[in-house]
Amino acid sequence: MKNLFNLRELPEILRFILTGFLVTAINVASYHTLTPFIGHGYSVCWAYINSSIVAWMMARVFVFRGSAPTGIKRLIYFFLLSLFMTGSLYGLSFLLYEYFFKFFNIHYSKTLSYMISVVFMVPISFFFQKYVLFKPSPRIGRKPL
Repeated sequence: MKNLFNLRELPEILRFILTGFLVTAINVASYHTLTPFIGHGYSVCWAYINSSIVAWMMARVFVFRGSAPTGIKRLIYFFLLSLFMTGSLYGLSFLLYEYFFKFFNIHYSKTLSYMISVVFMVPISFFFQKYVLFKPSPRIGRKPL
């Protein structure tokens, strides 16, 4: 019997979004697990590191298969891109909240500003990961899963 819903046959963008949900869950779970033992600040850092490593592995193995071989240099670039995207997300969310939603006194303004920022940042992150970090190898191209 043929599998009705094969994750490997989904387009890259959908696999990217699915792994984003998984990585977010790992980040939140790591944070809540570590906080009672090492406090808020260290938990945020370790949760970010844990989720970044999982994101790297998922992107490499599940989302962008057939990309050029990777090494420690690309892992560092991936981590730096993640830091940049996180800072950009925070900055955009802050600007939307402080200078738009607060001005118009809109309810749930913090949540809305965050959600709009995420929707804006996901395609940018996808583009950089697909065409810069995990660009297809000219020899093998992209292999379907």
